[in-house]
Amino acid sequence: MDSFWNSWAHAHRNAKGWGTAIFLLLLLLWALSETSNERISRQDIEATVIKATLQKDSTTSGGLHLKMADGKTLKIYVSVNPFPEVGDKVPLVAELYEDGSKMYMLNQQRWIIYKTSR
Repeated sequence: MDSFWNSWAHAHRNAKGWGTAIFLLLLLLWALSETSNERISRQDIEATVIKATLQKDSTTSGGLHLKMADGKTLKIYVSVNPFPEVGDKVPLVAELYEDGSKMYMLNQQRWIIYKTSR
């Protein structure tokens, strides 16, 4: 009789495990379908550095306060060598997503080419 209970407990544990795995997979698929946020445009722009703050003990990483052409200000964190200075015009990539959000990032290749060619 003891082997009956052991096999029943083992089978029950496996069924619970499979049920949990299937539930989590369905939950993951649902979450991925609900959070898809496609990029709808990408644009190369420039901004002027109005404040540059290096991270402690670093010469290549820190925060930049930027002024956009439309007058808006933006703060981004970059890690690039050479680090931008106040007054520099830095190339950015602006991406617009279907939910209306925007993401800005430094175009490092254009920045390095621009800075080393001067």
